Amino acid sequence: MPKGYIRDSGLLHHKLNINSLIELYSNPLVGASFESFIIEEIIKGLNSTSITNWSPYYYRTRNRAEIDLILDGPFGICPIEVKYGSHTPLKQLITLNQFVEEHKLPFGILINQSDRLEWLTPNIIQIPATYI
Repeated sequence: MPKGYIRDSGLLHHKLNINSLIELYSNPLVGASFESFIIEEIIKGLNSTSITNWSPYYYRTRNRAEIDLILDGPFGICPIEVKYGSHTPLKQLITLNQFVEEHKLPFGILINQSDRLEWLTPNIIQIPATYI
């Protein structure tokens, strides 16, 4: 399922007339902005490596269950969910967990604003955004 992003967060914030951090934090699109920023940083990071033949995808089912980023390349398939908060309830990770199990993947990744790297379930690892 295609999904559009404005890849430049500065341009996005300018178009939304967000001129300060206070305005950003109170804007209803802060979560979408954070998600776009993290996805763009991951894509830029992969582009700066010698890894080739990889593709980023957005995943959404007919029931509107979604995963923010699926990386597919020589390293395999890596599903990544991005959440703005510092704590993500496990019920918000059901689609990620199902995707990992269905595709027999070793793990899925949650990126949020937590302050520590930890396994949330046996197959979902939480990575703080500051590690990206």
